[in-house]
Amino acid sequence: MREAIERSIAVLGSQLRTKGVGVAVDCPPTLLAWADERRLLQVLLNLLSNAVKWSPDHSAIDVTVRVDGKLVVVDVADRGPGVPDEMWSRLFQPFQQAESPLAKTHQGTGLGLAICRRLVELHGGTIAAAPRPGGGLVIRFSVGLSSAKERTPPPRPLVERKPIDPELVTERIEAMMSGVSAPGRRVLVIDDDPVVSRVLAHVLRDRGFVVRAAETGQAGLEAAREMEPSLAVVDLQLPDIPGADVIRALRATPQGRKLPVIVLTAADLSPADIAALRALDAAVALKGEVSARELVAGVEHALRTEQASAPSGPTVLVVDDNDMNRSLLRALLERNGLQAIEASNAAEGLELARRAKPAVVLMDLAMPGMDGFAAIEALKADPATAHLPIVAVTALALRRDEERARAAGADAYATKPIDGAELMKTVRALARWQTD
Repeated sequence: MREAIERSIAVLGSQLRTKGVGVAVDCPPTLLAWADERRLLQVLLNLLSNAVKWSPDHSAIDVTVRVDGKLVVVDVADRGPGVPDEMWSRLFQPFQQAESPLAKTHQGTGLGLAICRRLVELHGGTIAAAPRPGGGLVIRFSVGLSSAKERTPPPRPLVERKPIDPELVTERIEAMMSGVSAPGRRVLVIDDDPVVSRVLAHVLRDRGFVVRAAETGQAGLEAAREMEPSLAVVDLQLPDIPGADVIRALRATPQGRKLPVIVLTAADLSPADIAALRALDAAVALKGEVSARELVAGVEHALRTEQASAPSGPTVLVVDDNDMNRSLLRALLERNGLQAIEASNAAEGLELARRAKPAVVLMDLAMPGMDGFAAIEALKADPATAHLPIVAVTALALRRDEERARAAGADAYATKPIDGAELMKTVRALARWQTD
């Protein structure tokens, strides 16, 4: 067990060094767990990665392992901001995003904790969360205890999986685009994690896509030749070929030269990594940080066929640090005849607002660096942009956050997941634009 923890810490070494975060491990050196090693590592990596992201710089993470009867119990504790009260009941549900009320150091948890729960439960264990005394969050999970004599592999529920429970996918997915015909809705998912592949297939098939999954890079390339997909979703960390090389191989074929690609990865990508992937014309979405709605919006936006005429309505500026969120909002706006321009951070949004003079600004509140509250105040304080109507768009569904946004100068407030019809009604009213 200790070896698995140390391997996980080694994988996250660059993240830990960048933030100056230490990891204190309290685990008996010879303790054995009755678990699939690869899946145990996946759970540990997910939990430790979340803990690193939420931890303040120069703080510590505690990993404590103990034996409770026939179980190995693992605690992963951070000293971060914790979880808002309204998020506790939904923390391990798929496609939920937990955001700090003040600053978003990462874009949330969506598939990550749901996958951890699924893997732990398939091992016969449990997983739960609790506040850490003194501040922060503790995630506790359990797996079976093994003795030194038990060297045979554990039972293999991970192979004979039951279909994903439909209740796990509860977020309503609205149709964002209508221009993609049935033959053009073929999606290839290349990911060695069958849990992720199955969840993505479930979500996309519900929207009418034909989905094929491949667990290795080589199998994915062969599937691409056979099915000629309209879009590929590629994991970066594949067992045989790096995902970036798979994308390059796809780009080298006539069919794949202009193939839309979404990279779905658990890796902690540097700005240089993201820039390199975008140079391959790949959109980037992080595992654990992408919602069902965002995934479908991104896929549909990438598959969107040329419209008979470009949108000619007023211009709306979308300011959000999440690529998929921007794709979702752009697709919604363009489908309703408005033009959309995008900014990935507050500073870029302020500059674009001054230059483009949009009819409406959609402003995410929780962004790293300058947050949306400060950006709204800056727009209202600048005579060149003070007149612009602003809609605060955020996952912060707290009354005090709405009051703070309106005090900063927001004209309206919309919470994620977005109600498309309501948001469009608000945008039209603020832009004084009628389609009739």
